[in-house]
Amino acid sequence: MNGWCLAAGVALGTTTVVSAALMRGPIRTMKRASGVGIVPFELAGTAQRAREILAGWGDDGVAAARRSLYLDFPFLLGYAGLGALLAAASAEPVGDAGRAWLTPIGWGAAAGAVLAGVLDAVENLALLRAIRAWRDPGADIGQEARLARRAARTKFGLVYLVAGWLLLIVTPVLLLDRLEAL
Repeated sequence: MNGWCLAAGVALGTTTVVSAALMRGPIRTMKRASGVGIVPFELAGTAQRAREILAGWGDDGVAAARRSLYLDFPFLLGYAGLGALLAAASAEPVGDAGRAWLTPIGWGAAAGAVLAGVLDAVENLALLRAIRAWRDPGADIGQEARLARRAARTKFGLVYLVAGWLLLIVTPVLLLDRLEAL
């Protein structure tokens, strides 16, 4: 890994860790209010369930959810960027280790990490729109809830794909390559 790649990885990793740490407070506030954090809201999927979660949170919990969603933007840049960087940086070395057929999968994992970040942003924007409109009894926040759930499910699947690439493919292949060199 060259110098700029390492520096980018450190910056993205730091962004991820700091953002995650900052989100802990709002998540605690939401859970204290109703026992429900942000993920069930992401996956609510219906106007009724989203309204139940928001009502359970109350004003303090809803304000905390809004803060958490805004803090999620730097978090998604960090984890998506780091995942893409690690997947892209490992695609060629895995291929060079005698498994060239795996290289395109590594590049696909890198693209998947970027798409996960985009979907996370779409999800956040849909949830912020739902929060803005939820007190209006005439507002149909079902569209936002459905969009957020679709984006969240796909995002989680892509994150698992990238994690699987890094943990189940890259680590064993490169470790075996190093052991064979001994």
